[in-house]
Amino acid sequence: MITIWMSSNGVVGSLPTGLLGPVVFGLSLKSSIIICVCLNMLGALLPAFSSTFGPKYGFRQMVLSRYSFGYYGTKWITFLEFATNIGWSVVTGLVGAELMVALTNDKLPIIPSIIIICLIALIVSTFGYRMVHGFSRYIWIANFLILIIFATIGSLHFDPTWPSQGTGLAQAGSTLSFMGVIFGSACGYTPVTSDYYCKYPANTPLWKPALLTWTGIVVAGILFNSMGAALGSAIMSDAALNDAYNSEGFGHAVTLVFAPLGGFGKFCLAIWWLGSSANLIGNTYSNSIALQVFGFGFEKIPRFILAIISTIIYAVIAIAGRERLIDIFENFLSILGYWVCAYFVIIFEEHFLFRFRHGGYDRDVWNTPKLLPRGIAAMLSFWIGIMGAFMGMSQTWFVGPLSAKFGPYGGDLGAVLCSCFIAITYPVLRIAERKHFKI
Repeated sequence: MITIWMSSNGVVGSLPTGLLGPVVFGLSLKSSIIICVCLNMLGALLPAFSSTFGPKYGFRQMVLSRYSFGYYGTKWITFLEFATNIGWSVVTGLVGAELMVALTNDKLPIIPSIIIICLIALIVSTFGYRMVHGFSRYIWIANFLILIIFATIGSLHFDPTWPSQGTGLAQAGSTLSFMGVIFGSACGYTPVTSDYYCKYPANTPLWKPALLTWTGIVVAGILFNSMGAALGSAIMSDAALNDAYNSEGFGHAVTLVFAPLGGFGKFCLAIWWLGSSANLIGNTYSNSIALQVFGFGFEKIPRFILAIISTIIYAVIAIAGRERLIDIFENFLSILGYWVCAYFVIIFEEHFLFRFRHGGYDRDVWNTPKLLPRGIAAMLSFWIGIMGAFMGMSQTWFVGPLSAKFGPYGGDLGAVLCSCFIAITYPVLRIAERKHFKI
C-alpha cells in the first residue's frame, strides 16, 4: 500500500508546491526545505489516522463520516471531498500538460495535452482498485529515479544561498502562509485514505495502515516539495530559467533543466508526464466512490460512468484555468487545509471522546438515517471552524483580520484557528445532541 501514496504524491505535480516558497512567498531555500520537511511530517498524521478505520470497520471514509455528520450532513462532506479531488486533478493535469507542451516544443497545444493525460487516468481508474494498485506499484520507481536525475543535473542551477526576501512580520507572515500550503498538501488525503484499506483483514494492527500511509506521503512529499523549492531558488537566481518560467510557464523551466541531456532528457520528461497520471488515477477512482456515497441517484450509476463524469469535470476546469497554475496552487492548497482540519478534528473527537465510551460504531446502521447521529453538532462546529479560518486566512482574494497583523500580505493562520474553534465547540454541541436525540 505504501506504493499507492508514493506514486500519488511523488509526481512532478508536487514540485510547484515547494516552488512557491522562494518564488511566491520570498523565502530562502533553507527555510523552504525545513518547512517542507516538518509540515509534511505533521500534515501526514491526519490521513495516517483516518486510514486505520478501513481494516477495523471496513468502511469507506465517507461512510464513516455518517457516524458524526449524520446521513444527510455527510452529503456536504462528500461534496467537499469530490471538490478536493477535482482540485488536485486540475493542478496535476495542468502540470503534466505543461510538460507535454514543452516536450513537443509547443507543437502540441496545452488543451489536447490536458485531454490526453486525463484520458490515460480515466482508462486506468475505470478498471477499479486492482488496476490502480498495479499501476502505482511500479510507476513510483520511475518517478523517483528521474527525480534523482533532475536533482543531479539541476544542481548546476540551484542556489543554496538564496536568501529570504522579507524581514520582520512580513517574513513571518510569508512563512506561516507557506507552512499552510505544505500542510494542506500533506493532509489532503485524509478524506480518502480508509477507502484503500477496506479489504484488509479486520485484525490488522492499526499501526500498519497508519505507518504505510504516513511513510508514503511523507517520503514523497519531502523529496518532491524540497526539489521544487530548489527549482524555485534556481528560477529566482538564474536569468535563463527565470525568463523561461515567466514567459512560458513551469513546464518550460523544467524542460530547460533537462536540456543538457538531449534526447535522454526528453525521455525523462515523457516518463514524468506519464507518471503524473498516478495522482489523477487515484483521484478519479476516489471520486467515483464519493459520488456513490453522495446519493441522489448516483449510487445506481455504474462506477465507470461516474469516473467519466469526474474526468470531464476536471478536464474542463483545467482547460479553463490553464493560464493560472501557480495561483490555483497557492489558493487551493491553503483552503484545502481548512476544511480537512475541520473534518479531522470532528472525526477524531467523535472517535476518542464518544465512540470509545458508548460501544464504538454499529456497522448495521450505516445506511439507516434515523439510527445515525443527526449531524447537527458536527455541522454547527464545522461552520464555526470555517468562521475561525476566515479570521486567519491569507489568500489573494481575502486577508482575515488576524492574518493581516503579519505584514501587508498577511500570514495564514486559517487551519490553526479552524482546528481550535472546532476542538472547543464540538464536544459541547455533541453532548447536547446526544442528550436530546439519544444517538
